[in-house]
Amino acid sequence: MSTSTRPAPDLGTASRWRNLALYAFAVFGWELVVGLALDGAIRGAVGERWAPAVHWLVTAAGWLAGALLLLRHAPWRSDDPVAAPAGPGRARRAAYAAAALVLAVGSRAALTHEWKPLAEAVRLHDDVGSAFAPSLAALVVYYLAEVLVIVTLLGYGQRWGEAARGRSDVPWGGLVLAATWGLVHVLLQGPAGGAYAMGAAVLYGVLHRAVRGHLGLTYALVATAFVL
Repeated sequence: MSTSTRPAPDLGTASRWRNLALYAFAVFGWELVVGLALDGAIRGAVGERWAPAVHWLVTAAGWLAGALLLLRHAPWRSDDPVAAPAGPGRARRAAYAAAALVLAVGSRAALTHEWKPLAEAVRLHDDVGSAFAPSLAALVVYYLAEVLVIVTLLGYGQRWGEAARGRSDVPWGGLVLAATWGLVHVLLQGPAGGAYAMGAAVLYGVLHRAVRGHLGLTYALVATAFVL
């Protein structure tokens, strides 16, 4: 009686995953291009009231295109053993995910003394008036596109760490996200905002590990933490 064994998963080279992670980080730079090169033309074409919505949609389109191109290289098929390494049981992983989600949302509320969806909706209504509803829809699209880039960077950062260090239980993706996307927020939002972004990035990495790298579940969890 013959038996067959499944070949060991190919983690690829650390340099490959590093490059893909850095390409994902570079995708965030599209918003800088939009801000420097296109915002003036956008304001001239649609006026000040509608300019934020168009900015968000143009930025989201670039982020979406960049993330989808990079995801062609993703090892996150549901049958991919690399995406589902051995680890703690389902109940424990669910507890990790719940704790990371609560920490991500709660720490932001404690830091800013406001609940993000409500506070941003109020500010947006004050800024754009009658353009509120379509502007809010554009903002949601912008956030959801940003989450896709975040998740892409998380996945490739995780593969980078695993290939380099050989440990799948460490949230390498969250650490890489913190050192790139999170660190940039120090420049954009100051030390406090940057510290929160870096901490949230690590928690997103915990979410990614809690669902064993499943792309759809990671996206759903990170989107919930990010939007709320």
